[in-house]
Amino acid sequence: MGLNYYFSTEVGCDSRGGMLKTTSRHLTMTVWEQTEMDRGVNWDGLGKNLLHFKERYNDPELYVTENGCAALDVPDENGFVQKDERIDYIRHHLKACHEAIQEGVRLKGYYAWSLLDNFKWSNGCRSRFGIIRVDYETLKRIPKASYYWYRGVIARNGLME
Repeated sequence: MGLNYYFSTEVGCDSRGGMLKTTSRHLTMTVWEQTEMDRGVNWDGLGKNLLHFKERYNDPELYVTENGCAALDVPDENGFVQKDERIDYIRHHLKACHEAIQEGVRLKGYYAWSLLDNFKWSNGCRSRFGIIRVDYETLKRIPKASYYWYRGVIARNGLME
């Protein structure tokens, strides 16, 4: 079973909440602000979702098929992006995966979204999810700091911490 996870939303009932009488807000860990697409960052929610799927669906093999954050990357004069927030985002979500595994979740794979910056229906090419930057004018691909960090995680088969 695959799970795409980016954020958690708290939904509530509110008599002033419009036609559906609901309100919602993105949950964000206290050390984070919203991402570039106004999404909360809540790695704890990923772990809770993995445990929920384990309990609800009779302990299936699970894959995190998409997980990443959008950012307004600012490249240097060579096109390189040093975006430590993306590294921290992925690191914390991988830690949540590890904790879920320690609690018995049969997590078989994790896929960071995305390899390359790409077009998003909601806001075109403005938001950049990739660990490799795409210069949309030249189509040149430039690995970001998060690419080199993630490559190391894969080579070690784990985090350094």
